[in-house]
Amino acid sequence: MGPLVEYSAHPAILKGAVTVDAGAAVGGCPMSEHENAVALYTFLKEFAQLRTRTIRDISEYEQVIWAVDVPREDGCDCIAWRRDADDISEVWLEIRKPRLVQPPELPESVNAWVRREQLGDSSLDFPELYESLLGEAVEDPSLRLEDHPEVQAAWDAYIENHWWAWAEQDRREKVVQAIYTNLFSMFQRQQRLGENFEIVFGLGFLSWNSPDGQTVRRHLTVARVSVAFDTASGTLTVTPAGEGARPSLEQDMLDPQYRPDPQVLNSIEETLEEIGESVWAVGPVDDLLKSWANSVSAE
Repeated sequence: MGPLVEYSAHPAILKGAVTVDAGAAVGGCPMSEHENAVALYTFLKEFAQLRTRTIRDISEYEQVIWAVDVPREDGCDCIAWRRDADDISEVWLEIRKPRLVQPPELPESVNAWVRREQLGDSSLDFPELYESLLGEAVEDPSLRLEDHPEVQAAWDAYIENHWWAWAEQDRREKVVQAIYTNLFSMFQRQQRLGENFEIVFGLGFLSWNSPDGQTVRRHLTVARVSVAFDTASGTLTVTPAGEGARPSLEQDMLDPQYRPDPQVLNSIEETLEEIGESVWAVGPVDDLLKSWANSVSAE
């Protein structure tokens, strides 16, 4: 499943050059006007890529949300969960702000004994009590937990009847919170940077070690999206961008020698343009990715 990937612009000048002979021949035959146009487009695209830092591994992006990490909890929805549905929703991802609550109220008898730093940590099996307490005055003897079985009994009952149920729910809510926080950060940057900031959904993850030793871990297809925020409900919603998803093939992470023939690429890109908003439908994009893979490798 594809993740939601944040693209941020960090311009850089890279050493290198790309040359093209407009009159070059393919297979021994002069190139047609259409083939020349494709070659020129490919040249201009590759030349532009020389001016930006190439990212070959998805881990190099500042923020990534994998669809598989979106929990199937109330308030969460992801289109990747139902690609085979007849009715494809315009909402690709939706996360409602989770409701985090404090641990249940403590019994009065255990208040002084509780390790407060552990009480709200739902990742623990259970928080612990202090084994002893200092007396209120210097001359007062210390209090030992083993001398107060009623405190231990009240604590055990609290853990079993209240804290464990709270901790289970809290752990689930915090998984949602982590995704929500990441997506909310993307929304804020989108609002602040406007057209200088782009968010995309990636499909078709490529994991490949090239013959020259480069490791590539990125998506081959991306669709442009935007994040909306409903202040009343605290819900974040990801939908195709205002000008449309405009799915496209991404190959800047691959040297030109490892890409399919320009004519094959042109066919793939034209088909992606026709697919448009239907990138999640089972079949079309999957078939294109198979065509791309078959064109670059005999294995």
